[in-house]
Amino acid sequence: KSFAEFFTEVKENTLKAFENQDYQFEMLVEKLGLQRDLSHNPIFDVAFNLQNLNKSEVAENSLKFRPFANSNTISKFDISLGGAVTDRIISLSLTYRTKLFKRESMERLLRHYITILNTVVDNPGIRLSEIEMTSIKERDQLLYEFNRTETAYPEDKTIHQLFEEQVERTPDQVAVIFEDQTMTHHKLNEKSNQLAAKLRTKGIQRDEIVGIMIERSFEMMIGILSILKAGGAYLPIDPYYPEERIRYILNDSDINILLIGADLTDQMNLTCEQIDLTDETLYCGDGSDLEMINRPDDLAYVLYTSGSTGKPKGVLVEHSSVINTISHLQKKYPLDSSDTLLQSTVYTFDASVREIFWWFFGGAKCCLLVQDDEKNPKEIVKAIEKNNITLVKFVPVLLNEVFKEVEAIGIDKISSLRYLFVGGEALNRKLVEKYFELFDSASELRFCNLYGPSEITIHCTEYEITESIVRLYAPIGKPISNDKVYILDKNLKPVPIGVPGEIYISGVGVAREYLNNPTLTEERFISSPFESGERMYRSGDLGRWLPDGNIEFLDRVDYQVKIRGFRIELGEIESQLLKHDSVKEVVVIDRADQNENKYLCAYLVLDGEITITDIRNHLAKELPEYMIPLHFVILDEMPLASNGKINRKALPEPEGIIISGSEYVVPTNAVEEQLVDIWSEILGVKKIGIHDNFFELGGHSLKAIQVIAQVSKELNVELPLREIFKTPTIKELAEYILKAEKKAYYAIKKLKRTVDGYYPVSSAQKRMFIVNQFEVNSTNYNMPGAMIIEGNVDLARLGEVFTALIKRHEPFRTSFEMV
Repeated sequence: KSFAEFFTEVKENTLKAFENQDYQFEMLVEKLGLQRDLSHNPIFDVAFNLQNLNKSEVAENSLKFRPFANSNTISKFDISLGGAVTDRIISLSLTYRTKLFKRESMERLLRHYITILNTVVDNPGIRLSEIEMTSIKERDQLLYEFNRTETAYPEDKTIHQLFEEQVERTPDQVAVIFEDQTMTHHKLNEKSNQLAAKLRTKGIQRDEIVGIMIERSFEMMIGILSILKAGGAYLPIDPYYPEERIRYILNDSDINILLIGADLTDQMNLTCEQIDLTDETLYCGDGSDLEMINRPDDLAYVLYTSGSTGKPKGVLVEHSSVINTISHLQKKYPLDSSDTLLQSTVYTFDASVREIFWWFFGGAKCCLLVQDDEKNPKEIVKAIEKNNITLVKFVPVLLNEVFKEVEAIGIDKISSLRYLFVGGEALNRKLVEKYFELFDSASELRFCNLYGPSEITIHCTEYEITESIVRLYAPIGKPISNDKVYILDKNLKPVPIGVPGEIYISGVGVAREYLNNPTLTEERFISSPFESGERMYRSGDLGRWLPDGNIEFLDRVDYQVKIRGFRIELGEIESQLLKHDSVKEVVVIDRADQNENKYLCAYLVLDGEITITDIRNHLAKELPEYMIPLHFVILDEMPLASNGKINRKALPEPEGIIISGSEYVVPTNAVEEQLVDIWSEILGVKKIGIHDNFFELGGHSLKAIQVIAQVSKELNVELPLREIFKTPTIKELAEYILKAEKKAYYAIKKLKRTVDGYYPVSSAQKRMFIVNQFEVNSTNYNMPGAMIIEGNVDLARLGEVFTALIKRHEPFRTSFEMV
């Protein structure tokens, strides 16, 4: 569409709108059902006002009125652009809320606005998509200056080649710690070589995918290294995935060999060959390094991530991509033989790649956390203290729980830490503030926020936090070595600083493709319009440049979310729900609780009888625990927008009552009552019976940890995490507590509020009152306007006008008394 066509449409729409200009504003607000909030306008936050009367004075009978020029320091709207036309000159004045916008942002906005005006005046026929907002200088800054990341790295090496070089330097140094045992570089290398030799005899070739399904252990590290040394790429599979999901991954990847733990070999009837990693006969014979057959551009690993089509998709990543990212980390955050890295991320997620390989780049040690302890802050802190851990990485929601544990037992328990990394989802301001409460500015601990989808090896941007932030979420930083980031509009044009756009990533870290999915590969991995031969990955994330070259993450373009650090395609959950015969329509969205932690909520229109328990069981057959929604809301019909599509913004908030399928039974003793209160607060569920299941009410491992902490605080009982999984109902848990302690518990008396003889103020009124106490004489909530009047004024009639106004409008007659 050309600007001229667009301009004509705007003119026609505006003229039609003027036909309704007498419609009362308050009636419109009421008609639309909008909630009034004194902090902002109910319908719009940006105003444009053009005064083109060409009159500075108005005469009425014997009176003359003219405006009294005064400077206004109060902004009625977030942004107001006012224009006045006098003598063929248009004067523009921009007013903005200084608490929302900085002056430099508004100056940029005006520059871009004038650039657009000049462009369309010179060429009214230009297409809207061709209009450039930025100058050539700005464009160079966005595309090139912010992306000067070229750095040398070992691009001619493979991962296992670098490991073998470190083994030669420090053969007898401890490499891996697990529970109370250690393994040296030499021993780890020897066992990996012995197993790799066995794999080569089975025909493993370059780029061939080999599966590994085992709990965290020495054998996990040996298995991964042996696959690389044999020439293949490792495909990690979580042994706790639902059986159907495991079968799908094995079939889709078409692997011939699966390395597996001893306790898993008989669980499923799999067609591929299974090799028991605990079989000692595998580790005999020559332990020398094998002949190198890999190249840096060969596959290193394949990770399956959530897929929008209802099935997970495999991401293919090469050796050189891994080496580039870890080489960057080693240069910026150097590790040496005194360091110990905690390997706590489940190895089916890309963050684990950093933990599995980085340590040997600097000759450090790797401490493997015991399986399932990665969910328990108490065990994590114990491991840090026991093993003198110097580097850890968490998702924000788990870091918050770790901070609570540290706050309770003392900061000295983690005094060995040098590097603290966080990533997987947005890092909010509260967590940053908590960090600075625990660690003063003199602390040598370096705190870094990381960002990067699985399709970009490990991470592609980072931001080291050195002071508290004023925005809601911490920036995700600048591109790392040899990676580039572009923020583009839908026409693949760079958006200006401060303007939202989609994040595109290019460089060494970009994955090769999706496994067996050329259509999706072509859609997400595209040619760059800025560099010949360069590939870009379309992330689907929204972000914007900050003036200093850092990036701020905003949201998702599509229906992909991050929950507790897990990447989830909502379409995959919806697809599985629709497979149930009783589910007619479904929408799954992410919501946030009072602590800004995200959770999944499913909205269902049913065609038959079904309980929430049945729905959860149906999903559990195909999906891992973290993909099962916390809340299920049953609707008679989906709310629709004017275009006939589902209006996701109109979906109701969960009301806090979950139909679990169990008969509601009230608590029968003091312990049960207190457990109900604790569950209700943590789960956000109002009505909980003693037979309701914690996990069916939306509980998960991190919420279970919160329950443990609250039980310890209120009941003075140390509750093991596994006990909530073994006794997931109020009745069972209460019986365990009573049996374990063998003493009576007394319920805490509930405080009852008395009703006083006055009306409490609303939240908005309370805010106004508090602000007013700081500036008693402030006129922030007045809307003044002044006129100069010349002539004879009837003061008595003017007084009657004001009296009539006061009688007509209640706000003029409302008083507030402090009680």
